[in-house]
Amino acid sequence: MNEAAASRRAFLGAASAGLFLGAAGCGGRGGEEVVLYCAADRLHAEPILREFESRTGVHVRAKFDTEATKSLSLVGSLIREADAPVCDLFWNNERGGTEDLAARGLLAPHRGEAWEATPPQHRDPEGLWCGFGGRLRVWIVNTDRLPATREAVEAELAKEADLSFAYANPRYGTTLTHFSLLHRELGDDGLRAFAERLDDAGAVTASGNAAVKDLVAAGTVACGWTDTDDAYLAIEAGAPVETLPVEVPGPPGPAPICIPNTVALTRGGPNAAHAARLADYLLGKEVAVRLANGPSRQIPLTPVSGPLPEDVKQFAGLARDAVPLAGLAPHRDAVLAWLSGEETAGASASGDAA
Repeated sequence: MNEAAASRRAFLGAASAGLFLGAAGCGGRGGEEVVLYCAADRLHAEPILREFESRTGVHVRAKFDTEATKSLSLVGSLIREADAPVCDLFWNNERGGTEDLAARGLLAPHRGEAWEATPPQHRDPEGLWCGFGGRLRVWIVNTDRLPATREAVEAELAKEADLSFAYANPRYGTTLTHFSLLHRELGDDGLRAFAERLDDAGAVTASGNAAVKDLVAAGTVACGWTDTDDAYLAIEAGAPVETLPVEVPGPPGPAPICIPNTVALTRGGPNAAHAARLADYLLGKEVAVRLANGPSRQIPLTPVSGPLPEDVKQFAGLARDAVPLAGLAPHRDAVLAWLSGEETAGASASGDAA
């Protein structure tokens, strides 16, 4: 059995075992369904998928990923399944992995009304993917330990020892995008030196952005890098935290980082019509308003008429001035190659020690 066929068979077995979880119970009208691979937080995605099911009768069979490996392992699954597609629609929590799939020819074009309304910097020109629901990369600061000022966090990050700072594993998700931007700025040697200095100074590498949020909220570290959706959960919980936008060099000067969700139809997906319908729903204004007002406080990328919280309005202003993410693919590849090499070296060293 070839790998793609084995993947399809594994999917069917997982589905029967309940490992692929529908958003709202058992099937739609006449067994109609769509298979969604989803790297977005389940907490935020499931209510939206339930609403789609109730309106359309189309059952969403959703495969979610873990906080630690989200987006990258789903991208790997889609690559492995290319010859026998299982997934119809990919909801990614960032765009780098989606662009990788597009470059491999694994996505199908879809240019709906929402794609037409989305600014060009947040969509593929051929309709292979479209962005929605942006989040900003932010400093999250425990104000019991450190003032929430740019001067204070930059002084903390510059420490050569006793550094009280956390960041997520840069192999995955939005932190991979963040490190890709740092690679564009610093190059191979500069980024490696930066990361080595952080490690030597005592920085904590957490499993994901939510873990960074938890470390800062608890006061285990004074500050860290995360996304606005995770930071807002700490603020809502009453933790003594505040945020500042992370800035990286942009064409006109320092600029914030806004990372959108992306949605893309897979090439050869067995339920293309339902996939297009779900894509249009996710990219619509109603979902944009819902995400903005929900616990993730995501930023609409298209004009909306519904009410928006004040913090989201502030985020949106920053997002408009965000650094361009186009052309990051070679930098993303370089970061992944570097980190994969470190893992291989670490495994070899462990084997030698054993």
